[in-house]
Amino acid sequence: VFLEMTPTRGAIIADAPGLGKTIQTLGWLSIHPELRPVIVVVPASVKKNWEVEIERWIPDKPSVQIIMTGKDKIKPKQDIYIINYELLWKLENKLLKMSPSVVVFDECTYLKERKAKRTKASIALGRKAKYVIGLSGTPILNRPMEFYNILSLVSPEQFPSWFKFGVRYCNGYNNGYGWQFRGSSNTKELRSLIRPF
Repeated sequence: VFLEMTPTRGAIIADAPGLGKTIQTLGWLSIHPELRPVIVVVPASVKKNWEVEIERWIPDKPSVQIIMTGKDKIKPKQDIYIINYELLWKLENKLLKMSPSVVVFDECTYLKERKAKRTKASIALGRKAKYVIGLSGTPILNRPMEFYNILSLVSPEQFPSWFKFGVRYCNGYNNGYGWQFRGSSNTKELRSLIRPF
């Protein structure tokens, strides 16, 4: 239900560890069986755990494929695909062709480095989806700029520009050699903007 409450393309579930971010996500997916296929992007160590939780919490028993290697054939017409961040960029084109309805990014702090291959592939995939859900107990590790990529996927109209975000919320300045976005600024305003999702 939370996705309909905001004028965004999704949500960020930032509850502390152990409070059920996975279950909340699966609960929403279970009441929206029309939103398929779903791609769940996760750290490699939790791929099997996601499959177990899907079987436990989604009553209609969707078909699930865990993509284990870059050589795996992607089965057509599966409901949910589970893939880890390190494989995502290798299979990016095949996944984009599937036109996913929902992309879930578990531990979305993996997207903090905008030049990383996994981040570029994640952004391309997230932009193709109708909804994006980011999960993290610690969505901002050090500075607001690390949060930008998931914010722009969830709410692209509010956060369309990496540069403008950096200037406004990351104390951006030009040091004579280039722009630096290592601090934070206007944090109350940023908190107010992101509270709805």
